[in-house]
Amino acid sequence: MMKSMVFVVAVLAGTVAWDVLLSRSEGALRASTMRVGRFAKLGKAEHRKAETATRLVVTASTGQKWEYLKEPDGWRCLSYNSAPASEEKIKSVITKAFEAEGIIQTFDPARHSEYGLGKGSGFQLDAKGIYREDRTPKSDNPFAGMMGDSAPKVWGPDEPWEFSWDVGNATIDREGSFVRRRGENAVWHVDQNSHMELDPAPGSKLPPLLDGAIVPMAWLQSAKQIRRVTVQIDGGDQYELELREKQISPDEMKQGKSPFEWWLKDQKKFPPGPSPAFLNPPPRTMPDPKASPESKPAEPVVGAVAEDGYAVTEHHQSLSFTSFVMRAPMTDILPESQHKSLGFDKSRAKISLVPMEGEPCDLYVSYQGGSKAAVYNTALQTAYEIDAAVVELLAPTIAQLMQAGGQGMPWRPWLQQMR
Repeated sequence: MMKSMVFVVAVLAGTVAWDVLLSRSEGALRASTMRVGRFAKLGKAEHRKAETATRLVVTASTGQKWEYLKEPDGWRCLSYNSAPASEEKIKSVITKAFEAEGIIQTFDPARHSEYGLGKGSGFQLDAKGIYREDRTPKSDNPFAGMMGDSAPKVWGPDEPWEFSWDVGNATIDREGSFVRRRGENAVWHVDQNSHMELDPAPGSKLPPLLDGAIVPMAWLQSAKQIRRVTVQIDGGDQYELELREKQISPDEMKQGKSPFEWWLKDQKKFPPGPSPAFLNPPPRTMPDPKASPESKPAEPVVGAVAEDGYAVTEHHQSLSFTSFVMRAPMTDILPESQHKSLGFDKSRAKISLVPMEGEPCDLYVSYQGGSKAAVYNTALQTAYEIDAAVVELLAPTIAQLMQAGGQGMPWRPWLQQMR
């Protein structure tokens, strides 16, 4: 009898101890799920590693897979005709994963589908890169005292990194989303939403993350500034636009008036080539605020030809045109196998963008029949499909650029859409 009592007491004590242990474990689990934490943990300098990404693979719920690789001329989508991709969008997607913070919603695999992370749903992303730590603090650099700012940089060893994660549904307010580290059961509710970059536009067959313009932003950034634009229209006008500085008053600066204006040379009337003002631009000087109004140079008259053959254009017209040609939208990327059959040797127009740094970017434009046309970008060696309505906007007449008052600007609706 005594032994039975001892056994019962022992069982009860064990049961109580186990219950206490379970309660503590459940409490710890609840605490861990309610604690705000960082979704991605990549060790030191994780906030900078998105900038060092070299490869990204995106797999959609449909099974479509797109591989993006960082090439010398910018990011490319290798899975779709080597289409130029947007570095800004790719960095945004990776940065959002690295900076995301939130709480764990569930550990139960059976509930993953509730958050858009079940089989055949959401996006799967795999990123890789190589990080190198800058180890050139002046206190440790033996060359700093002798060479100042020109002291050589000292870099740490290459540190390859990779991160794989899944993106489920966006939250109702679209401010956050549900994500999961690959191979784990924890579903996180985080404060970042990558659907803005990953979701395709309605009716679009293009991969996500592409640069949607015929002149990608990566090239424009490397060019620093476009100083000259030449336009040659088959059977029509041939001219050169040159960007020049102009003197403006402090009050005009405050009002946001541009210190630049576009001048045009009709190449049919004057020999082509840069003017002396372009080859040897005068130094930019600030106007003297004490100077009398009479001392300010008279504004040039739109269309009046100067001694060098150039005439100032109507500001709003030329600014709208040059802004448009640098970001004109494409509708598709055409495969290299079609390039020779697209008629670029008999182009409707040729537009050349001459940068401050680097080689020019030539755009050859040809009609393809119906509502479509094509553009070949020599800097990217890429052929784009564009809307046929864009052709005339890429190659306006001289009269259009001189039209007084900025009226009838055909580029304005397109520019408003691209904002």
